[in-house]
Amino acid sequence: MQKLMASDKVVHTEFISKQKRAIDQQAAKLNPIVWIFIFLSGLLSFVVLYNLTNINVSERIRELSTIKVLGFFDNEVTNYIVRENVVLTIFGIVVGYGLGIC
Repeated sequence: MQKLMASDKVVHTEFISKQKRAIDQQAAKLNPIVWIFIFLSGLLSFVVLYNLTNINVSERIRELSTIKVLGFFDNEVTNYIVRENVVLTIFGIVVGYGLGIC
């Protein structure tokens, strides 16, 4: 290394292990921030799904009332709505991953 630095053509040298150590330290400092983003994105998705479910139910109140009149119980109507939301959520996840990879 001293031979390289003695040359006029070389301005700076550094070991890869030193660079790797510096990058690992910087990445370790970012871990808490990444976890905060993961938590907040999960919270945001919960809020969005909750609001969409409320809007879905409020706009389809007549349809749901008709289902109840036909003899379905409250649990069956709730399961109907939850199943629909689960299917749409899984579809959204698959499409989102598909588009996210592109």
